[in-house]
Amino acid sequence: MAWAIDLPLDGKFTIGGDCLCFFEGKEVPWEDRLRHAWRHELTEEQKSYTAYHGEEYYYPFQAQNKFSIGARYPDLAGPIWDHEIPHVYVLSHPKQSIQPFSFAQGMDMILHEKALKIWRSLEPEANFAFPLELRTKRGKVYEGPFYGVAVRQLRDALLLDRTSYEAKMLIERPYYKVVDWDTGKGRMAISAQSRGGAHLWRDQRFAYPKLFMSDELREALLAAEIPLHRMYRIEEV
Repeated sequence: MAWAIDLPLDGKFTIGGDCLCFFEGKEVPWEDRLRHAWRHELTEEQKSYTAYHGEEYYYPFQAQNKFSIGARYPDLAGPIWDHEIPHVYVLSHPKQSIQPFSFAQGMDMILHEKALKIWRSLEPEANFAFPLELRTKRGKVYEGPFYGVAVRQLRDALLLDRTSYEAKMLIERPYYKVVDWDTGKGRMAISAQSRGGAHLWRDQRFAYPKLFMSDELREALLAAEIPLHRMYRIEEV
């Protein structure tokens, strides 16, 4: 058994905010840091990735996508480079507390260290996590440590003959979506062999659901009393 993760648009599991980067001893807006890198640091080879169209205008948007759904197409935008990693996340609206397993604008999720440790105990090297300070606009820092996470582990595990889906073309590639998956009525099945022991992953072909979790990871998080947003059960064969 596995699980499709329902990403919340708002509520206690969602954190809205803006990213900042440290640059030359100062905190600068994340997009300003990226534009500076485009003009002064990126090589012509780095700029040549298809997603950027060779233009500065496209770079911040596609670089942000590396931390979320764009991770399905690493050949279009390249790996995550050091200067693209944010260091501070400033919340749009203050929260009394942050859930240890939360979702954020501009990246897949934000995890407290205790949630990260549980996940890392199952797959130490998978995906991409980086330290991230969370604070309000007035400077209140939330007690962490917290980490931003980009799920870049890809699997081709959903079984088309046992899944209700629709297919379109996106970025000149097939674009698959499970029909009614976010209502709990969508029919899905994955191959345990193709999952290959992954515990947090995205499917190479399917844009929706965006993220998947193993039953082992879900049970470990719940056993540690870490609240989780809604998920939908998937048959695993």
